Amino acid sequence: MRKPTYIVFDEDYDAKDLVRKLGIVVDNVCRPLDDFAPGIPNNGKLEIMDEYLLEAKNEHKVKIKTRAIRGTKAELALASIFEFGVDWIQSESYELHSNHVVTYSIQLKPKAFEALIAIHSEEVTEIFRKPKSSGELYMLVGLKIAKDPMISRKAERTRELSAGVSTEGIVGLATGIPADVGVGASKTLSREVVLDSIVDNDRAFAGEYTKVVWKKRGLQLLPTGKISFKREIIQKGNANFANKKLAFADDDSEDSGTDAGGEETESEFSDFLI
Repeated sequence: MRKPTYIVFDEDYDAKDLVRKLGIVVDNVCRPLDDFAPGIPNNGKLEIMDEYLLEAKNEHKVKIKTRAIRGTKAELALASIFEFGVDWIQSESYELHSNHVVTYSIQLKPKAFEALIAIHSEEVTEIFRKPKSSGELYMLVGLKIAKDPMISRKAERTRELSAGVSTEGIVGLATGIPADVGVGASKTLSREVVLDSIVDNDRAFAGEYTKVVWKKRGLQLLPTGKISFKREIIQKGNANFANKKLAFADDDSEDSGTDAGGEETESEFSDFLI
């Protein structure tokens, strides 16, 4: 089963701005520009990523439709078992139509991560140290960009989940239905070439991430004589958003670095002591 590795942003973004920032590490996957590292000036770009090529895949006449259903854990558990029993449920739906969608993804994700952390580990660590941090961050490694898209978002509170409703969307699982016609072969491009090809009406509407964690790896003696935990910043495989809100699967998401239980499996990406 394909894993939902692309998550829809809370708002669509200027495509050039996000392409310039591919490779940033973020706290909020739905709002990547709210808090990220390393810091980049407005309309600036993450220079260190310039040497890493992007894989570009074209899709024509694209329709993406996804829906997320929420309720209390008890209600959703009942719904998933019996397919009924939810008095009140909240749902959110998203639909996009575009004649042309391009997916851009960093080709050498492990090497790009190594390069980023080698220079910017302190800035990434600062986000981990913030009180609101969950201990998990995400590196933006892929974008879906629609040319002149038609987008519909809707949030509803419904009285009842009727018997017989499919539970594929329960517990926040959003199902994506890409209806693609004429998918072109992928190409490898430099970021400058990609930026030159983007026009004003192009919008970035979804992102793909690898998971980044800050793990304790034993103890270390500090110069002050105190003992503290030694930590490493580790990159895992592509994040699986089955338990997030509006997400959908890409054609290649079976190889997303996730196991059958929906958890990310740790890839052999380099670790860095901080």
